[in-house]
Amino acid sequence: MTKKDDINKFPNIKKHLENYKQNITCPEVIEKKHPWYSLHRPRDPEIFLSPKFIGLTTTKSINISLDLDSNLYATDALYLFKIKKSVNFSYYYILGILNSKLFEFLYRVSVQGDMRVIPQIKATALYKIPFPNVDMLKEKEKKLHDGIVELVKLMFEFNKQFNKARSKNEKLIIQRQIDGTNDQINRLVYELYDLTKRELLLLKRV
Repeated sequence: MTKKDDINKFPNIKKHLENYKQNITCPEVIEKKHPWYSLHRPRDPEIFLSPKFIGLTTTKSINISLDLDSNLYATDALYLFKIKKSVNFSYYYILGILNSKLFEFLYRVSVQGDMRVIPQIKATALYKIPFPNVDMLKEKEKKLHDGIVELVKLMFEFNKQFNKARSKNEKLIIQRQIDGTNDQINRLVYELYDLTKRELLLLKRV
């Protein structure tokens, strides 16, 4: 319910919610800025529709997943974002870059003056990082784009196999395949951003 709704029109809901009214500690409710029964910041259901990216907020490293068709409702300690309809980007391509070592490095550099005691990824800071525009890529870059897409798809398959694996040895073998595929994605991202040898050496020291 929103603050525009009249709770008295829904007596059964009101009766149920009143059982928890004494537990409310929200300052905005105490100051009567919001009705005690309403959602303070109701979400637009549209933002939860797939496909979309889901990222962890309280973590040291960028950790973003892809919800292709499940329409998952995710809120606490997570952030969501989509590709604009006007942009012809592959979700797999974006996912590969967002989770790459280089993108992680660029993010750390961009927020180094705003580090927190509690680890936290700021979704708004991700938008400030330079991102290769697939619509502007030349033939070489398009091959890199296609390579990243295929490797990310392969990574999805490896992760499915890992979750189904039962023995430690089987999981170890699949984990090596995951690590190797991740290394390949990183190398393609380095090429895509056209890093110099010196920049690569600096990145490997981080």
